[in-house]
Amino acid sequence: MLTRNFFITVFRYFLFLLGIFTISLGIAFSTCSGLGTTPLASLPYSLSLGFDLTMGSFMMLLNLVCFLGQVLLLRKNFPKLWILQLPAAFVFGWMTDFSNSILSWLHPGSYAAQLGCLAAGIFLVALGLSIEVSANTIMLSVDGFVKAIVIAAHKNFGKTKVTLDITLVSLSVLVSLFMLHRVQGVREGTVLAALLVGTLSRILAPQISRWVPKVREKVAVEISKGHSAESEVV
Repeated sequence: MLTRNFFITVFRYFLFLLGIFTISLGIAFSTCSGLGTTPLASLPYSLSLGFDLTMGSFMMLLNLVCFLGQVLLLRKNFPKLWILQLPAAFVFGWMTDFSNSILSWLHPGSYAAQLGCLAAGIFLVALGLSIEVSANTIMLSVDGFVKAIVIAAHKNFGKTKVTLDITLVSLSVLVSLFMLHRVQGVREGTVLAALLVGTLSRILAPQISRWVPKVREKVAVEISKGHSAESEVV
C-alpha cells in the first residue's frame, strides 16, 4: 500500500504542475488576444510594460508577496506543507514566460480572432484551475493568501477572491496610467475572465476529480475487546 500511495502522491504533484502550466498557457492566450489579460496576470503584465523584468518575473514576485502575507496572517498556524508554495512560485513564473514565448507568434488580426483567442485563454485557465484543485496538494500563493485571509478573518472564500481580483485589476490600471499614461492589459476580456473562469471551473473540477486516485490509509477498527483489524479507507 505504501508503494501505491507514493505513486499516487507523485501523480498528484504532477497534476498540480500540469494544472499551473495550463493556467500559464491560458494567461498567454488571453494576453495575446489584445482584449485584456486575466485578473491574476493584470498587475504583472502592466508592470512588465514599465520595467525591464518579464511578466513571469513579476508573477513570481506577486506570489512571493502573497506567501509572506500568509505567514504574517497565520503565524504559528501556518501549515508546514504550504512552504512548497515557494518553489511553485518560481516554477509558475518560469511557466508564464515560457507560455508567452511559445505564443509570441500569435497576433490575431480581427476582432473575431481576438475573441477566439480570448475564449481559448479563459477555457485553459478554468481547466488548469480545475486540475490544480483536483490534485489536492498545494496551491499557488495568490490562492493561498485568499485562504489565509479566510482562516484568519473568518471571511467567505468566494467574496475574498473577488476582492483580491478587483484589487489586482485596480492596481494594474493605476500602474499603467502612471507609467504608460494609458490603460494596458485591462479590457473586456479581463471582465469576461473574472466572470467565466470560476463558473467553468465549478463545472470541470468535479468531472476531473472523479478520475484522480485517492491515497488510502490504514485505520484500526475495533471488532472485539482486545482485538482489532486493519481496513483501508479512502
